[in-house]
Amino acid sequence: MRNSVLFLLFAVVFALPSTQAQLFRSKKMNKGSITYTLNVEESKDPNVAMVNNSTLKLVFLKGDLRATGAVMGGLIMGDLIMNSGDSKGLALIQMMGEKTAMKIPSEDVKKAQKEMTNLDEITTQFKEVKGGDKEIAGYKCRKVFANNPKDPTTKVAIYLTDKIDVSAVSFMNEVSEKLGGFPLGIEVDSPDGKFSMLATEIDKSTPVSSNFDLVIPEGYTEKTSEELQQTSPAIGG
Repeated sequence: MRNSVLFLLFAVVFALPSTQAQLFRSKKMNKGSITYTLNVEESKDPNVAMVNNSTLKLVFLKGDLRATGAVMGGLIMGDLIMNSGDSKGLALIQMMGEKTAMKIPSEDVKKAQKEMTNLDEITTQFKEVKGGDKEIAGYKCRKVFANNPKDPTTKVAIYLTDKIDVSAVSFMNEVSEKLGGFPLGIEVDSPDGKFSMLATEIDKSTPVSSNFDLVIPEGYTEKTSEELQQTSPAIGG
């Protein structure tokens, strides 16, 4: 089950960088929150239905990010907190009464940042779709489309807006800049199934700074990434 949370927090955070908030002089949001909802349309794996209607909330302020994933109506919760100031992170997982924390050292964050800068092969595959504009959560988005270069049978569409400041989350802006906008939605069509993740709520209010606190809350047990992997059953396991 933890894997479903990690999927939402890491895979989706990668695919859907996040930024939100008030309109500044640039008239782009640079702080606030965006909530995405996952819709599983088809899947060969019956266990995947368990993550249908899962949500991912991205809260951001001055380059800091908190991503909160909720699976099975909140039965499983996960938070990924990234601090741009000291390049560290913290993952928190709640599942069936068990609370687990994992610190993310700066070297791991820097490694992820480096990988983000090596996306030319992927981002250049996306081509704009004329007439593919779509309004998502009140924002007009243009559509870009590509086949997965590693698996041409998988088709990916991303919906981008130019009304959100891509630099608001410092370690994610490389992806958004190369795509030419901030993603508010993604649709994937593969032989294994179809799913979409679209923004369903946007809040422009300023987040409180405590959202980005890297101190492990009371009641959580700290584990390493290796320990977490060893105790993480697969979806449906």
